Amino acid sequence: MIKQNFPTLATGIAIGGALVFLVTSVGGCGKKGDLVVATVNGQSITKEEFFKYMELKPDVRVRTSNGATSLPVDGYIGFQALQDLIAQKATLQLAIDKKMEPSQKDITDEIEFQKKMRPGFMSSLMERGLTLEMIKQNVKIDLIQERLVTEGITVKMSDVEKYIKDHPKEFIEAEKADLEWILVADMPTRQKVDQDLATLQFSQVAIKYSKDPRAKQLSGKLVDSNTGQAPAIAGLPKDIGENVKKTTEGGTTGWITLVDGWARIKVIKHIPARPVTLDDNRKEFLRRAMAQDKGRMAHDLNRTILQKLRDSDVKVEVESYKEDWKKAFEQFKRENKLEDMTGSRE
Repeated sequence: MIKQNFPTLATGIAIGGALVFLVTSVGGCGKKGDLVVATVNGQSITKEEFFKYMELKPDVRVRTSNGATSLPVDGYIGFQALQDLIAQKATLQLAIDKKMEPSQKDITDEIEFQKKMRPGFMSSLMERGLTLEMIKQNVKIDLIQERLVTEGITVKMSDVEKYIKDHPKEFIEAEKADLEWILVADMPTRQKVDQDLATLQFSQVAIKYSKDPRAKQLSGKLVDSNTGQAPAIAGLPKDIGENVKKTTEGGTTGWITLVDGWARIKVIKHIPARPVTLDDNRKEFLRRAMAQDKGRMAHDLNRTILQKLRDSDVKVEVESYKEDWKKAFEQFKRENKLEDMTGSRE
């Protein structure tokens, strides 16, 4: 089966890029007010406090099928971000060495291509706080990784057509549902929702009470964050997916218990599974994915970047990370793998 998502060597690159942006912005602070990131009842949280806490934060909230939960970090978030950025910098330098660095036009063209493949590509990233420059930097890294792993690999469109013909089951669009939803955090709000649903439309109640930050913008719609379209039922949290499947069109589920509250779903329309329409853009996406699958068998990208790091002069200036970096780098060289440093999931 072809892996139809472009791999990313450092899954923390987006976070790392945001961190670089924030750190860089601190250096330009000239006003007293610029040193404050938030106030609580008039008491300030300074950028110094914020960055110091981030450096050593030992746990992280993650999204699971049952909602949000907190998990311990392997080390510290700040140190993981530093490792990601070191690997990212080495990757950029490797691309320059090999004359593979993407041009600004390459980056702009890739963004336009990704927008055609995923209409919600830009909006989903910007909603996470990324600026256009951060997105461009992430796209640049993705292009570099793709070029490095597919060096010397050729996949023709005729190969794509043959693969489609030989693997028809891989090109079935999953069962979806057009949904509206209301997410609440407490029992009093849940009771108010039940009362208002007796007289108001579901979308109106969602806009009024739902704690989904996009409830007003989307009129209560529940959409796939990547595509902005109706979500695949298989991709929903298990309890929500099961309730959606057994609810008829126009019907509403009961309250579904999540980790961070309760959800109620209205099923506007069930969309059955159907063959995917493969236009030229989708075929090109598939061609690139096939090339990367072949490339991963021919090239060990992690080892290539590790070799670049081995030959690099890396100096960690943050005192609290110096010893950690020394130990981590020795382990990477000893085990001859980079996954633990970059978060790679290839």
